Amino acid sequence: ARPPPFEVLNDSLRKYDALRLKYIRAFIDCMRVCDRKDKIETLLNCATTSNQDLPGFYEASASLRGGDPGRLSRRSLLKGSGKSFTTTVKRNAIRALAEMTLKELAVLKENGVDNEGKMKLTHLFKSAYKLFLRLNSPCKEVVEFIRSNNKQLIEIEAFCKCYLSIQ
Repeated sequence: ARPPPFEVLNDSLRKYDALRLKYIRAFIDCMRVCDRKDKIETLLNCATTSNQDLPGFYEASASLRGGDPGRLSRRSLLKGSGKSFTTTVKRNAIRALAEMTLKELAVLKENGVDNEGKMKLTHLFKSAYKLFLRLNSPCKEVVEFIRSNNKQLIEIEAFCKCYLSIQ
């Protein structure tokens, strides 16, 4: 027996999204290894300003029990299943930028902090804070997410380490 057309379409859409995510993750990893923050930030900005993917819209609408989910850029990246295409792209880009921030912080600490280093620390702190803001999640939600998933968020780790470094 043949599967219904909706099931076939849904399955092929899922495969297509998985393939797109595979290549986007590879791009993000390459840019992270090459220290090309600007390229990752451009991708993140495009993902933030882009239209919402349909499965993500349906999930957000269902979580509001049929209400209008509003703008995609204002929704938390930690709530829901986090499996929508755009959410996954944003989380991967933010995670890569946080890893790069931690790497820069480690190099800076290793080389010693002079006046120029203090300015760089302040810049890293501001960057880490912006990454935290891009999660679109209040602090309580972040704490709940960490407790429920029992794992660290590298974005929060970068923010905290940068804060402690400028003290």
